[in-house]
Amino acid sequence: MAILELAKFVQPGELKESTLSKQLRRRGMTKKALEKDNKDSFRRFEAEHRNACWQGDVQHTLYLPHPEKKGKRKMAYLVVFLDDYSRYVVHAQFYFEERVPRLEDCLKKAIMKHGIPSMIYVDNGAIYSSHHFARICGRLGTQLKHTKPYRPQGRGKQEKFFRFVDQSFVPEAYDLIEQEKIQTLADLNRFFMAWLEVAYHQKVHNSFKQRPIDRYQKCDHPIRTIIQVWKEERRLKDAVVMVQRSMKWDKPEESPKSESEERIQKTGLNYIELVYEEYQEQQKQNHQNGFVNLMEKGESV
Repeated sequence: MAILELAKFVQPGELKESTLSKQLRRRGMTKKALEKDNKDSFRRFEAEHRNACWQGDVQHTLYLPHPEKKGKRKMAYLVVFLDDYSRYVVHAQFYFEERVPRLEDCLKKAIMKHGIPSMIYVDNGAIYSSHHFARICGRLGTQLKHTKPYRPQGRGKQEKFFRFVDQSFVPEAYDLIEQEKIQTLADLNRFFMAWLEVAYHQKVHNSFKQRPIDRYQKCDHPIRTIIQVWKEERRLKDAVVMVQRSMKWDKPEESPKSESEERIQKTGLNYIELVYEEYQEQQKQNHQNGFVNLMEKGESV
């Protein structure tokens, strides 16, 4: 009504609201119909296979004790790359800075573990819009795609993951921070990795009724594992990184408890601590199974 009057299609007070509503209903232009059309215009996107698209984002997750200023706190930023097809987190890590070198470090670790993605889908934040990050993607042969400004519809998968982090990980992490069991970034990342592998990757996803780890690993699409090595604008020979695993699993030595830790009374079971114990047991079992399979196949390391 106000638009028609401002555009001078009708004089103020000339057209009644009931008359306008009646005419719009006769033409099927109701609020419900318009909302339905708007939803249909945003088609649900899902990559066809693993590593077809990685979504990247950063979350301002929680505060840790400041490493240099006693009594102060410092924000820990969670940098994440998530496989769109499987919702599998190819790598995620906490840093004290939201800067391009930290983004590059996270991407490098994801590629070393899971290969090179065909596309990386990110927002328009400063670190993702940097020329340096664009050059990295170009040299990898990876398409860099940004979301359209003010169109958050394509970020739902990342947002859902961050909500799960806030609900499942953050409260338990703050409990461990108060108990001084998490004091550094290394502590935080160690517990987060255990939570990620046990609590998130092994949780059945509602959309495709599979665990993210199963959906990612069972996909038969080949993974690009050869990394092109560049230096001074000159391409060197292709290199394949090979990691020799130890067939012996050594239990990490426990550091002696400090006086402050001795004074802290247990407040009950902590979910992240239980997850971390389960993660350690799974890692031990994986090492043992890996060695047995290697011997059965008669392969050499």
